Amino acid sequence: MLLRALDTERAHNGHRWVRTVRANLYLSDGTELDAVGLPSSSLSRDVEPLREWTPLRIIRDGLRRPWRAVTVPASGGTAWHELAEQLNERGP
Repeated sequence: MLLRALDTERAHNGHRWVRTVRANLYLSDGTELDAVGLPSSSLSRDVEPLREWTPLRIIRDGLRRPWRAVTVPASGGTAWHELAEQLNERGP
């Protein structure tokens, strides 16, 4: 997946108020989603600095653990990194 953070806001996730990031997502099937709210404060904290398209994985270490984002390292120019470069050149 590719992600580009847009802005940060406070939102209610059904249980409490959390800091959330609105982001554009590019999924593996080619779907592009605009201004998606991420209702996880830990995930939002991880992706907040990603203002350009960045390949990443979203993981969870157990059923009751927080969602986390891990950037995918550029190992020899993967297809995700090439696509991220193309999208970044395209502009906002």
